[in-house]
Amino acid sequence: MLHCVRLYKNSGFILFFVLIFMQILILLSWYMINNILLETKINQDVLEQHAFFMEAAKTLNEVENFLLNQVPSCIIPITETHLLVSQPLSWWESPVTCTGSLSQFKYYYVAEFLTEDPCATIEQMKAIADYYRITLFFLSSESNRKIFLQSTVAVASTLSKQCKGSSHSVMLGRQSWREI
Repeated sequence: MLHCVRLYKNSGFILFFVLIFMQILILLSWYMINNILLETKINQDVLEQHAFFMEAAKTLNEVENFLLNQVPSCIIPITETHLLVSQPLSWWESPVTCTGSLSQFKYYYVAEFLTEDPCATIEQMKAIADYYRITLFFLSSESNRKIFLQSTVAVASTLSKQCKGSSHSVMLGRQSWREI
């Protein structure tokens, strides 16, 4: 009889530890599922941001190609970058800027004439290089994503001034770009 009482006491003790062990396993499983869901959400956000950036970069390239063919109407005086970035949306929507839209994106841009380089020869052409800086403000209509990209472009110019330095070759098009 004494042997049966000890067995029942041990059974309750073992059952108690099995239940605690199961609780720990359930909590660890719940923690791991939450981590997996969080990682999935973060990866989705990174993927959307990358797609947004690639669309903005493609648009900047199209604006640069447009500038190579004709000077846009949205030429502004040289302006510090931090002033352009701090402009409100109403300024970007004003007639001062050029605008466009894609399926779910809007973009605004301005071009600044930087300088001309009479000593530059562009790809064996009888032309000098004019340098422009393009600032693109790209935003999503559906989300709060926005990005500023800026590039410097060399454009062929027929105006010929006298070169007062050494002649050098310049490639037509993008010289540099950056995300602001």
